[in-house]
Amino acid sequence: MTYVTARVEKRLYTTLVIKTLLPQEPLTTLTEHIIYTHHSFTRQELDRLGKLFDNVCSRHGENHQELFEAQKTFYQLKQDLIPHMLKEEQVLFPYITRMEEDAGEGRAIPPPFFGTAPNPVRMMMTEHDTAGDLLQQLRGITNGYITPPDGCVSFQTLYQALAAFEADLHQHIHLENNILFPRAVEMEETSAPDFHKSADEFNEHRCFGH
Repeated sequence: MTYVTARVEKRLYTTLVIKTLLPQEPLTTLTEHIIYTHHSFTRQELDRLGKLFDNVCSRHGENHQELFEAQKTFYQLKQDLIPHMLKEEQVLFPYITRMEEDAGEGRAIPPPFFGTAPNPVRMMMTEHDTAGDLLQQLRGITNGYITPPDGCVSFQTLYQALAAFEADLHQHIHLENNILFPRAVEMEETSAPDFHKSADEFNEHRCFGH
């Protein structure tokens, strides 16, 4: 099996899993999949890509100034993604897990310090939009990750790795934005409607501009 064939088969399998299997799984399983598949890959690749950028910029930066712009954009993306993943792993995902356990066993769900699930969800989705914008910038700067004719093997490896990183991050964000987050919000609205009632009453009585 060639490298390209292996990547195509992996992409097809991943798409099948996302479209047919994961949407039916418990929320806890979804969060674990995201952490151990996507977060793990993201951290690993952020470290590897940083080293590849250093190597390629030192070899080709003089003739390809766009590499430095791409490296700067990459480091901005890295600085955004690391705390983003920590917030999910330390705050939002544990709440989703506890909520699902309590709801499944008919227990009252303790109110979270952030009010209701839509609050951190909105923040995470805003940060996803920022990551998507940075990925789009990277793709533009690198001409769609097309290695120039004078690019060495490391240059090719960098651009291939960036393309793979982009594809995985899009899948990662899709799982959260379109599957995990809507289901978590719906579960909270069903299992703890008082949270949302209290939030609505609070918003109605807020004094804006003071």
